[in-house]
Amino acid sequence: TANPFIRRIWTDLPDGNDARPTDLSLTLWHAPDQKRTGFHHLFDEVVRPQSAFWAISPGDAFRRHVGRFLKIPSRCLESLAREMGSGDGGTRSVARLD
Repeated sequence: TANPFIRRIWTDLPDGNDARPTDLSLTLWHAPDQKRTGFHHLFDEVVRPQSAFWAISPGDAFRRHVGRFLKIPSRCLESLAREMGSGDGGTRSVARLD
């Protein structure tokens, strides 16, 4: 079983987010709620060569940085601001894995 390495993480549940702090240590995140926004915003970060995505060394800091785009382990103010500015009512919102 791949359970120690991957988990489906629901980040836009009506009653909250089931992401856990321990999810940051997983090898792979399956974040289906982030298909429309998180990965879109992460892509915008990835295509900028001078962005933090490319400047941060692989490891915990990098996972936290990418997790902010996907609301892993939780929604941050930056993510909330991006959603509110997206004009989709907050239904939209990515991560490089080591």
